[in-house]
Amino acid sequence: MYVLTYLVFLVLPAGLATFLFWRAYQLGVKHRLDLARQWISRPPDGIEAFARFFVLRDLIFGCGLFLCLVLILTLPRHFSVWIPLMGVFSFVHQGFTGYALQKLKKKQQT
Repeated sequence: MYVLTYLVFLVLPAGLATFLFWRAYQLGVKHRLDLARQWISRPPDGIEAFARFFVLRDLIFGCGLFLCLVLILTLPRHFSVWIPLMGVFSFVHQGFTGYALQKLKKKQQT
């Protein structure tokens, strides 16, 4: 049971944060714009224009996950607060994506 708890609340968020930092590096530094289409169902044409915006999105979510992990490890008695904080960063991540898709849709309509 302890192994499962460590896996779910420590290893998986650390792995996701590492992946998000890697993807931000690939988008921002290596200019692999095809990654901008990743995890968006039916991505519209031109979404690559928001690659730098997605770099910021991934960095914020990755930093939020690492912040939550540090808080869980340093202040474990407030564990019930840090888990919803991860959820807040997830909504911010989705908000950035929705904003970019909405902005692209407006640009295509005009």
